[in-house]
Amino acid sequence: MPKVLYPIKNRPYPALMDLVQVVIQSEIDSESRVLEVGSGHSTVWLAKICDNVTSIEHEPIWATEVKRALKERGLSGNVEYIEVESGKQIPLAISELQDSVFDIVIIDCLDNQRLKALKESKTKVKPGKWIVIDDSYREMYNGRRKIMKLWKERTIHGKFRRLNGSVMYHETTFYKRPL
Repeated sequence: MPKVLYPIKNRPYPALMDLVQVVIQSEIDSESRVLEVGSGHSTVWLAKICDNVTSIEHEPIWATEVKRALKERGLSGNVEYIEVESGKQIPLAISELQDSVFDIVIIDCLDNQRLKALKESKTKVKPGKWIVIDDSYREMYNGRRKIMKLWKERTIHGKFRRLNGSVMYHETTFYKRPL
């Protein structure tokens, strides 16, 4: 059986730059509805902040680890966990959610599904609210600007320290849905 490489207990914070965390926290509170596409350390972090997180995950071993961490912390009731059988089902799972109900959408799923998830999420976030796409510096996400034209864009650049201590360049982009 494959092993979880970075158990959640080893990192009590999300794999996001500090400033990205601050910006996200400034947009949500306990009453907010959050859609997270790709679960993980951020699921636990978000569930501590707000009572209504919907998280979509395709990897069963990782899903088990995240649900264990939520249960250990008494946060399972704050998360609706949607498990899909493959990454290709992520956009379909998003499309089946109600429109205009989320205060923020955070996309950090499989590379080959991120742009499709971004496109499907456009109607899920409330007008005037944000969609966040992590790792937006990657060349494969250059098509995001075409998908999100007419949306206000804010990109945060910086360095991120990995669990192994190495430092990497990072970029996260926020898109604000027009009113």
